[in-house]
Amino acid sequence: MRPIRVVRVYKRVGGGGVARRLVELLPRLREELEVRVLCYRGRGDLAGALERDGIPVDVIPMGSKWAPWNVWRYVAYFRRIRPHVVHTHEYTANTLMVMAAKWAGVPVRVRHVHTMEPWGRGRRSSSRIRVDRWAASNSQLTLAVSRAVREHYLSRTGLPARSCRVLYNGVDLKRFGRAREAGQGFRKEFGIPPEAQVVGTVGRIAAGKGHDLFLRAAARLLRERPETRFLVVGDGGGRPGAEALAGELGLAGRVVFPGHREDVPAALGAMDVFVCPSRSEGFPGVVLEALSAGVPVVAFDLPPVREAFGRSRCGRLVAVGDAGALAAAVAELLADRGALGSARAEAAERAKEFSVERTALETVAVYRELLAGAPGGP
Repeated sequence: MRPIRVVRVYKRVGGGGVARRLVELLPRLREELEVRVLCYRGRGDLAGALERDGIPVDVIPMGSKWAPWNVWRYVAYFRRIRPHVVHTHEYTANTLMVMAAKWAGVPVRVRHVHTMEPWGRGRRSSSRIRVDRWAASNSQLTLAVSRAVREHYLSRTGLPARSCRVLYNGVDLKRFGRAREAGQGFRKEFGIPPEAQVVGTVGRIAAGKGHDLFLRAAARLLRERPETRFLVVGDGGGRPGAEALAGELGLAGRVVFPGHREDVPAALGAMDVFVCPSRSEGFPGVVLEALSAGVPVVAFDLPPVREAFGRSRCGRLVAVGDAGALAAAVAELLADRGALGSARAEAAERAKEFSVERTALETVAVYRELLAGAPGGP
């Protein structure tokens, strides 16, 4: 049997959790699939990592989304590559690229939804939903990163339940297996004593990500536990404002902003408790990474985060937007060494449900199933 040829379509291979999951997943598909990536906004800083693993990355920059000459450039690309499956990600690819793949005669078109509101908000969202429904009717399947995203997506679009399934993101558990040991070096780099209790967060610093709430919770916690240290790992347009707020709240000397780091396992391993202060999530990959590193998580009680926790006691969930509740939940864990140790063990155990190997197996199974019912397969 000829290998299944797959093109995965992204904006760029870099700049976020979707790209990181891609770099971990796609090399694991090569044993059974012939995979390449098409980017329509640029290569991205992780494209080289994929190419070193034997995954070609093609770039065809997009102009105006629905200009006929623009769409037909992608039709020509798919006709030249002749994939059996085109798998798209995020709204633009889930609409325009799906139609280009259909017009090019690609047998199977799969779409992937990563957020609760892939269409954005406001007046344009209703027209975007109509376009999305049209594209969905011209694909075999839409995948959602969580049950919460799937339920929200189906309720907003009115599409039939069979049109959308859940495929969880996977994490490379081996990469995080020695996070605690690596965390000792991370602490040393920033002058954090080995015995200090550290609370941290990781992610792009931007509006809506909740760094203001994290810092306000840190200020409350510091009044109760003055020896606590804090890490805000990541970069972004909101960093200057976050640093200024930290100063206003009296956190100078207690909070460290290491900036963007590639050694995320070490950053997480330096923490005793991880905080996810985001007010909205599709399925938080960084929470899965924290669990993989054996770090208990305190987060707002959002359906996708609740889904990541399952029935485990790997952390604490509190009312959305309540910085005081965040601080109290963290303080509860830090004060009870037994509870903290138990939560660490449950975190590592829960993470096993989200291994990248499992995601790879399920991805291949989806492709094979859909190709079995489509003309033109391998």
